[in-house]
Amino acid sequence: MAYIILSQMHTLYGFQYKWVALVIINIATFVVSFDTGLVTLILPNIARDFHADINVTVWVPMSKFLMMAAFMPVFGKLSDIKGRKRYFNIGIVIFTIGTLLTAIASSIYEIPFYRAITGIGSAILIVNTRSLIVDIFPENERGKALGWHLFTVYLGHTLGPALGGIITAFWGWRFLFIILIPISIVTLILSHRMIKESAKQKQSMDWVGSLLLVGALIFTLIPITFGPQRDWTPLDIVITEFWIPLTNIFVDAFVYITIPLIETFIAGIVILTLFFVSQIRIKEPVLNLKLFIENKHFASTNLQALLIYTAHFSIYVVIAFYLGLVKLMDPFWMGILLAVFPLVAAITSPMSGWFSDKYDQRDVRILSAGITILSLFLLSRLTASSSIEFLIVSLILLGVGVGLFSPANTTECLTSLPSQKRSYANGVLGMMRYAGQTLSYAISASVIGFYLPTQLFLEGGAIAAEQYVLGISQSLLFSAVLAAIAMLVAIVIRPRKNLTVKQKSK
Repeated sequence: MAYIILSQMHTLYGFQYKWVALVIINIATFVVSFDTGLVTLILPNIARDFHADINVTVWVPMSKFLMMAAFMPVFGKLSDIKGRKRYFNIGIVIFTIGTLLTAIASSIYEIPFYRAITGIGSAILIVNTRSLIVDIFPENERGKALGWHLFTVYLGHTLGPALGGIITAFWGWRFLFIILIPISIVTLILSHRMIKESAKQKQSMDWVGSLLLVGALIFTLIPITFGPQRDWTPLDIVITEFWIPLTNIFVDAFVYITIPLIETFIAGIVILTLFFVSQIRIKEPVLNLKLFIENKHFASTNLQALLIYTAHFSIYVVIAFYLGLVKLMDPFWMGILLAVFPLVAAITSPMSGWFSDKYDQRDVRILSAGITILSLFLLSRLTASSSIEFLIVSLILLGVGVGLFSPANTTECLTSLPSQKRSYANGVLGMMRYAGQTLSYAISASVIGFYLPTQLFLEGGAIAAEQYVLGISQSLLFSAVLAAIAMLVAIVIRPRKNLTVKQKSK
């Protein structure tokens, strides 16, 4: 039905191909972002249903982020070589499989593995969305198109927690994943039938470097994430049974897995060193380090993305636990308040796209970082007696800052390289974003841990609200400092050509 509607719009009403393609791409993007938004809200439900310890449950969102950070540069370059539409569709397929397995999982130990599959599919899909948009739209409309694309991203983050609380209350958390499956299948059909394939590039694939990059990110991000929470003691996982997917067969077993975090981190540093050595020696590396030195646009946008996402992304979890543990708010209203930030970001993103088409994108990045600093500083002033109105205003400012930042930063990054390397550029930028999201969780938990036992922070229980709020305050102050560094990066690292005011499109 959706295919027929879009096809008729295109053939009968002269609806331009670029806008049809944007709708299809944005539907896929919405599904991935909705999936990300809902998981934060349903973590307590998953932990309760499976009687799971939080140290295992926290792997549910983290496994997806780790896979996205690790695989986006790899599949970014592979998509440039083999075709962006092709891998966009492959990403939808893998995402759908991971989502289906998550929906029917029968133990907490399965879900992180299925979420990892979802993360790989998300990485392949997302790495091609913005590249396809930049391919399809002319230069004077890219900012607007990416603005609407980012609107879709934050709309998904908004509806994830907002609808997640309602749907979970009536039908359970599994239904949230089930409803994504038919949407993904329809999107796959639309993409296959209507989106045009990009030009394929004659490049060689650096498989050795790709494997080293994936290993280095996984081996370093896991200890960074869980080390501060556990005082760098080994991470233990005990599995008492396995369930065979799509059957009702359980296999009794006792599997004890221990991950020595310090040794794993050292191994990650060694692998990372080998990766950098390989990238210097190879002719066509998976991560071209020279670009960061020679291309100031590329370096500035990627570094600023890493800092901005590290600064703000943990706000979902920090504010969720603040509302639940300090304000004692029920899940429905928590979901509504948590939706404020992404909703404002969704509304602001198209405005940022318009500004990016008219004015210097670097100036927009500086302005957005400044607003983000202000919002994080205000949030750091939260106390146990702070009004909900103060929280809402602070979250609105954060939504404006992040909403202005993403389209301008993405446009400048993707147009800083030749068209044949846009999926690669989006892959590197995506790695920075998702590495930042992973680091944001780790840093937030680490800072709060100085003021409160982290186990209590994650599980709740009888805690002193003043201690917890003090931990939040210091965590958000540190986030504001990171956002300030991000603004400094945009100010100091100037591109070779000042883009000034762009000509108006005819």
